[in-house]
Amino acid sequence: MRRPTETMVSYLAARTGKSPVQIVRLLELGRVAMAMELITVVKIIEDHSLLPSKEDTIATIQTLIIDQELLDLADEWYSNLSEWRRLRFIDGADVSHVADASAHAYRRGAVPPHDTPDAPPGSDQTTDPPSDD
Repeated sequence: MRRPTETMVSYLAARTGKSPVQIVRLLELGRVAMAMELITVVKIIEDHSLLPSKEDTIATIQTLIIDQELLDLADEWYSNLSEWRRLRFIDGADVSHVADASAHAYRRGAVPPHDTPDAPPGSDQTTDPPSDD
């Protein structure tokens, strides 16, 4: 198929009643979202991968983002969204030192998730009463 993106824009415009300009804007958001997903994959590979070709894999993904001219825009969105979801307290305390604040959030008195130990976070003690054994 020649020019598949243009064909898709025409198809979606005809099916949705939106203008081709609106469809192109929506597709651009999708491209940025995909680039952010790829940035996340790069970060995971950088931090946790034992792949023998780790650097080559990262370079390939980054080349794809750069070739699509999405690096700056995706980086900007990624940074803005990371800041937006950073945990903030009402008193304005800075928690930027926490890598992923939402993943480490703990509310005092909250019921632990199903299938987790009964011990309070950060302790080696259970809240279960002692047994008579």
